[in-house]
Amino acid sequence: MDAKSVYKLWCEKVQNDDLKSELLKISLDDDEIAERFNKKLSFGTAGARGLIGVGTNRMNFVTVAGISQAFSLYLKNKFDRPKVVISYDTRKFSYEFAKISAEVLASGGVDVYFFETPQPIGLLSFAIKNLECSGGIMITASHNPPEYNGYKVYNSLGAQPVDTSEISDIFNKLDFFDEEKISFEECLKSQKIKIIDENIKLKYIKKIKSKINFENINNIDITYSPLNGCAMDLFKSLFKNVHVVEQQKNPDFSFATCSPPDPQKINSFNLAVKLAKKNNSDVIILNDPDGDRLGVALKYKNDYKILSGIEVAALLVNYFAQKNYISNKILVKSVVTGGLSEIIADFYGAKCVNLLSGFKYIADYMYHLELNGKINSFLIGFEESNGFLPSSDIGVRDKDGVMAAAYFCDMVSYYKKINVNCVDVLNNLYKKFGYCTQKNISFVEKDANKIKKMILKFKKYFNSNRNGIISLSDYSISEKVDFKFNKILKINLPKCDMIGIEFESNNKLFIKASGTEPLIKFYVLYSGKTQELAEKNCKKIEILISQIYI
Repeated sequence: MDAKSVYKLWCEKVQNDDLKSELLKISLDDDEIAERFNKKLSFGTAGARGLIGVGTNRMNFVTVAGISQAFSLYLKNKFDRPKVVISYDTRKFSYEFAKISAEVLASGGVDVYFFETPQPIGLLSFAIKNLECSGGIMITASHNPPEYNGYKVYNSLGAQPVDTSEISDIFNKLDFFDEEKISFEECLKSQKIKIIDENIKLKYIKKIKSKINFENINNIDITYSPLNGCAMDLFKSLFKNVHVVEQQKNPDFSFATCSPPDPQKINSFNLAVKLAKKNNSDVIILNDPDGDRLGVALKYKNDYKILSGIEVAALLVNYFAQKNYISNKILVKSVVTGGLSEIIADFYGAKCVNLLSGFKYIADYMYHLELNGKINSFLIGFEESNGFLPSSDIGVRDKDGVMAAAYFCDMVSYYKKINVNCVDVLNNLYKKFGYCTQKNISFVEKDANKIKKMILKFKKYFNSNRNGIISLSDYSISEKVDFKFNKILKINLPKCDMIGIEFESNNKLFIKASGTEPLIKFYVLYSGKTQELAEKNCKKIEILISQIYI
């Protein structure tokens, strides 16, 4: 059916009053109808994500029920009696979408374990394994702006599956209005839905405390913000000396003081820095609304230095080296993640494995380590977008901002006891290994075909203009062309729409479509003996991007 026909069907079938009202508002706007009804939501790097509103490619009560129906059918094809854990963040409709998901799954014969209050992704992943479930659902749009929501699915390992094509195929064949569901309350009475008790949370806390001595961490003062998300209760269960940003401690789906609620953004730190200065805190910790990302700022002289994700990773890897944890271990990161971590790892005898973007690939690598009895060799997994998993022992298989905060604060405490500031540690690492960092540039582009054409344009340019270039990697065909030795090498990673360019100056550029947002992304990994020289290298690549991107 075309968009107009699908729109008319929704007008006939939709029962929800808010959606009915929204359908009526766009009745005379053909462009809006086409945009909302020309396709269904798709599964990307991190499940389904979209704007909240009426339409087949929007997050709403109808599409969420449809995704849940597809996930239910998928699970029943794989398991005799599937069980699923459901959690959600504090976004608009997250709780309601989670309830609808629970109703659909429970009505279809899937046992559901439901968190009574919003809980972060780390705890969801932990619960899936501890309750021996077949999978999980997290209703969240992570750090996106407030008008978004999303739907993440998890497998029995507590990880996001690498391949969601089976679920997507089922979803695309479903009629949105076919399913019948039993009410949440009825499912509770019949025990088809069970509320998860506090024991799961206590087990998670106990696991982390078995790895880190929190009594030692009491020597540091922490300013914290969950950015109006769901991680605060879990965070405060672990840490004692915590000052919480008042305006951001409770749920607020408008994220009025931190929109978008992203710990990668400097503006997200504004209120936390004010509070930290008032209390003379040693460190500022931010989590995003679903608690899977970590933002950090360190007290330095009379101000606070906000760290990038790759600087956090470098400090953690170096700290593990100081504690003699690192030799013969494996760091796992995304190939678009730069910085000092790989250099430090190599210096101390560790191996670095580079994978595609998406923490699901890191979790999958951990699974294969586990199969081969080598999971103890895993040291840390991380991405430049402030996602970290600093331990395989806790039982979490996704990035975990709360766990990462625990390890980071343990490091801050360690250095404070010997009167060393972590910013000085970082500066000394730059002096020792050279200035090595990255800059990410994004352009909004809603048309996926235009993004593909733009990536192809860059590929053609660098194939024709090879001066100063060592290699060009085309991840869509899994081939790397080595210009220096004139040979083609195989890339042993899944195919994706991304190219990578390596320059003679030891700088790199990766270009790809975002898996979660309508963006084309440029990752500039640059270095130099000094910061000034490194930034000159970065500027050259930025100018090149602007010249080609027309």
